[in-house]
Amino acid sequence: MKTRLYVITGLPGVGKTTVAKELERRAAEKGIPLQVINYGDVMLEIARSELGVENRDFMRKLPLDKQISLQQKAARKIRQMVEKASVVVDTHLIIKVGENEYWCGLPVSVLEILKPFKLFLVEASPEEILSRRKADKSSRIRDEEELEKIKEAIQLSRTAAVVVGELTGASFKIVYNREGRAGEAAEEILAEIRADMYG
Repeated sequence: MKTRLYVITGLPGVGKTTVAKELERRAAEKGIPLQVINYGDVMLEIARSELGVENRDFMRKLPLDKQISLQQKAARKIRQMVEKASVVVDTHLIIKVGENEYWCGLPVSVLEILKPFKLFLVEASPEEILSRRKADKSSRIRDEEELEKIKEAIQLSRTAAVVVGELTGASFKIVYNREGRAGEAAEEILAEIRADMYG
C-alpha cells in the first residue's frame, strides 16, 4: 500500500471541512488508513506555543515572514505523518487578506516540503457559498462578499490549483459539494484515494 499526501481545498463557505470530516469518517468505517489534518490547526498550534497567538484571524495578521515560517514548520510536521499513513490536508489555496488582496495559501517553499500527490478542489455554486456564509454562526470573523467577488475567488482558486500542479506534478480534481450532499463528495474523493493506494 502506498502512502501519499493529498490536499483538499476550497473557499470558505463551500463546505470543504464538512466534506473532509465526512471523508475521514467514511475511510475509518471502511478500514482505509487515512488521516485528515487541518493545516490551519497545525499552524495555530505552533503559533500558540511560539508566539502566543490566540486565534486564526489574528494569525493571518502576522507579518508575512512569520506566516511563512509557521507554514513551513507545519508542513514539516504534516509531511512526517505520511511515513505512517496517507494524509489529507484540509487547507486554502488562496487567503483573502484585504480588499481585492489575496495571499497564496501554499507557496513554493511549503509545496517543496509537502510534495502533494493530488489536490481536490471542493466547489459549490456562488449562490450556495454566499448562502452558507450568511448562515454560519461560528465565532470566526468573515467578511461578507458579494456574488461577483465569490466568482472571482473561484477562478483564482482554480488558477492556483493549476499552478500547484505545474510546480509539483500533482493532478487536481474539482469535486462539487451540492447542498446536503457532502457524503457524495466525500465518497468521490475516497474512491480516488483508494484507487491510488491499492492500484
